[in-house]
Amino acid sequence: MRDLRLIIDLKCNLHCSYCCNELAEVREKFVSKNLQDIDFDAYARISISGGEPFAHKEKLYRALAAIGPDKPVYIYTNGLLYTFDDALKFYGMDNVRCFNLGLHSIGQVKRIPWHLFPSGRLRLHIEDIRLDAFTEHYPWLQLYIIKTWTRNQCAMPNEDWTVML
Repeated sequence: MRDLRLIIDLKCNLHCSYCCNELAEVREKFVSKNLQDIDFDAYARISISGGEPFAHKEKLYRALAAIGPDKPVYIYTNGLLYTFDDALKFYGMDNVRCFNLGLHSIGQVKRIPWHLFPSGRLRLHIEDIRLDAFTEHYPWLQLYIIKTWTRNQCAMPNEDWTVML
């Protein structure tokens, strides 16, 4: 069974020049669909990303409601727009297994409301060539699970990429 990467919206509050969504070979994989046309039962797992999903909260919460409570969900975010109100909404939402927090700049770390994310459900995504800089500047980041990524290696061969209309 395949996975679904549901792209809430392509707009993001960071506009990173190296964003996978800006690569032509990635964009050609996108299929645009209305929420009601997505068969969530056909997928083993759902990854929600963007752009930045928390920049489009109404769409994000509509998608989560449509997915239902039994399907494992993984949310990719930069964490900057996550608020106390969001934390309250995610309380008890056990199907949201993980928040994958993309760290893109040293200054971003200070602006993330770390305390609001559910305990034990936060994983960091840091570019491989920047990992040492992040962990030297903020050694406590090593308390989290860290996944590194390599620039321009965006392929996810077992995923269907759908942009929500």
